[in-house]
Amino acid sequence: MIEWWVNGVFQSRGATFWKRNIQNNDSISVQLISSESCVTASTSVASRVLQVTQPIMAGVQIASSAVGTICSGTAVTFTATLSNASNATYRWMKNGIFTGVTNSTFTTTGLNHLDSVWVDVVVSGGCFQNSNISSNRIVSIVSPSVVPSVSISGPNGPQCVGTTVNYSAIPTNGGNNPRIEWFWNNVLVDTGLTYSNVVSSGNFQVIAKLASSVACPSSTLVTSNAIIGIGVNGTAPDLVVSSNLINNTICAGQTATFSTTLNGGTFTGPSYQWYKNGALVGSLPTYSTNSLSQGDQVWAVVQVVSGTCLLKNLDTSNVLTIQVGNAVLPSAIISSSVANDSICSGQTITFTAVVSNGGTNPGYSWRRNGVAVGFNSPTYSSSFISNRDSFWVVLTSNEACATPTTVSSNKRIITVLTTPGIPTITSNDPVCLGDSLFLQATGTGIGSFFWSLPNLTGTQSGNQIRVISTLAMSGTWSVVRWNGACSSSVRTKSITVHPLPAKPLITWFGPGALQSSYFGFDNQWNRNGQPIGGETLSVLQVVLPGVYTVTYTDPFTGCRSTSDPFIITSTPQVVIPTLKIYPNPANTEIFWDTDEKVERIKIISALGQTMMEVQEPMEKSIHVSD
Repeated sequence: MIEWWVNGVFQSRGATFWKRNIQNNDSISVQLISSESCVTASTSVASRVLQVTQPIMAGVQIASSAVGTICSGTAVTFTATLSNASNATYRWMKNGIFTGVTNSTFTTTGLNHLDSVWVDVVVSGGCFQNSNISSNRIVSIVSPSVVPSVSISGPNGPQCVGTTVNYSAIPTNGGNNPRIEWFWNNVLVDTGLTYSNVVSSGNFQVIAKLASSVACPSSTLVTSNAIIGIGVNGTAPDLVVSSNLINNTICAGQTATFSTTLNGGTFTGPSYQWYKNGALVGSLPTYSTNSLSQGDQVWAVVQVVSGTCLLKNLDTSNVLTIQVGNAVLPSAIISSSVANDSICSGQTITFTAVVSNGGTNPGYSWRRNGVAVGFNSPTYSSSFISNRDSFWVVLTSNEACATPTTVSSNKRIITVLTTPGIPTITSNDPVCLGDSLFLQATGTGIGSFFWSLPNLTGTQSGNQIRVISTLAMSGTWSVVRWNGACSSSVRTKSITVHPLPAKPLITWFGPGALQSSYFGFDNQWNRNGQPIGGETLSVLQVVLPGVYTVTYTDPFTGCRSTSDPFIITSTPQVVIPTLKIYPNPANTEIFWDTDEKVERIKIISALGQTMMEVQEPMEKSIHVSD
């Protein structure tokens, strides 16, 4: 059983105890009386003296960083200060709506006029009579943004150099103490409501900038409209007179017309007076006459009413002194750049005109078969010309008193020759020395063929060449085809002339046999000028008297040479031993059968070269591969 006691007075029984109005230093005791058996003590007491603190009143105040009236969009910070408390949670309110801010400060740029701001606070960490408290309320006085502006007025456009220009400014929402700055070509030059300056030459621009003193301006500095002008130097009329005469020379019966050109600026109301030899003769912008004499002088005077920055209003022109000339006849002669006016197809030809009495600036109009071509030039070139095309030039003279002013030159009729096509060369080469060498050239078009032989051995003409070959003719042959002065491109061909092999030499080769100085199968034995059939080896067994020669053929070039004659007057008495050789030819081992003594074995290759030679062989075979 559990009993609760306060200051020794029984209060209640149970596991928990609750009581109001606890006083400072009250003693609370709890007594446990056990019903268990065999306990060491049936009663246990625990006590605690309570310290009671009196509740206090917490408070919160807010303050604003802005004092008095603020401008729309100004950033304002509100700060909360607690009294009698240190721990709290904050809820900032604007017009009764939670702003979402829970810090001790609240900053905003979105205040409107008469917005009310406060903070609700829940304090903790002590005995408070009021844990939920609200701050004072701050009502914002917000002034709307004011847009300042400034406009300026004054002269623009062309202004005379040296004159004074005046400008004035009109500010809007400038406040009680506006500041206006003047800029001339972006350079600060003055302050105030007005500005004056002396114009110099060149472009200029005037602007003003307003620094407004009004409360809550939308911009602290605004720029005015721009006034653009240009400083113009003083102008004066400058009169120039000219005539339709060439070099101021008049021809018999010609009417002269004089004209005016007014320079120096833009002027209004010009009036003119013409003078000849000092006498007034006209009052229009132009003056015409056909009664001029040698040495007459003509000029004009102009007077203007007004002009930009006018320095004077009267000017006298230049003086024209008249010459009287005699009639002259212009002419033109053209020549060509080729002889006999003959060209090859595709060749460029240039025509050149030589003129007489053409003046200082003659005009050239070239004609081809009557059609205008080329440019205003004393020469004309072309490579696109057909046979019998005709060319000339029409000359327009600006010589004084030229009669007529336009004449035609002589005509050049051009002959166009066809350029032959490049030839083709065929020949019977290669040939052996002393053989007939034949070359033939063919090609398109017309013309004659001209040959150049190699090694500076000469030239020949004609489409065919047949000569007895010499070694000097071995090399590059070339041929070109000419049609008049027109030639084809050069065609070349390399020709080979082989030298003859050295003349073979015939010697005796044992009893009744002849031998050629060339070994192998490239020999042909002849008797009395006729080939002996089948006898092509280097050795010939002679069985009949006669005149013998041997002809050797070079296996690489095919060229031949024949020996000097070898004369046999009687049939040789030759005992021919019985000899059998096999296999023949062979590439490994050779065998022979004979009843005679063999004194020497000589092995010769198919090319006539001695491979080996054995004196008095003991065996009847020999290994040729050794």
